[in-house]
Amino acid sequence: MTSNPYSTPSSSSRPGSRNAQSLVRGPALGLIVVSCICILVVALGLLFSGYLLVSGTAARLPQPSIGMTKGSQIMVRMTWSVILLCSNSIVLAGSLKMLKVRSYSFAKAASIISLIPCIGPCYVAGIPFGIWALVVLGKPEVKAAFRETSLNSN
Repeated sequence: MTSNPYSTPSSSSRPGSRNAQSLVRGPALGLIVVSCICILVVALGLLFSGYLLVSGTAARLPQPSIGMTKGSQIMVRMTWSVILLCSNSIVLAGSLKMLKVRSYSFAKAASIISLIPCIGPCYVAGIPFGIWALVVLGKPEVKAAFRETSLNSN
């Protein structure tokens, strides 16, 4: 069985696209792993903080020396956890787009967010993968593959 010589080749069958997919595979998988780990840990911490607040266990904890009440300290921790969940969800979604060679700007934004130490995946563990991703995304053949897939999807 032969393929139709008059049909438009799909982006996955083009050599440039395959090369770009192999180039982005490493940093994308690294960002996916560290963002998933961070999402899991932060979600567990958020659930634990919620339990402390709702169950009244927070009232039995020692008084913090920073001048905040125990309840407000837990609320600040919960707010920060929500910020971490949002930023790591963006990194995860952008990394999945990068793995599929789709949405160059979203993949680049996810790589940049992973470089921010306090909100990136697993704090500093995401920085090497973010740098690697930005280096790979800067290569002309990778940019061309992203452009090609965006044109083929329209």
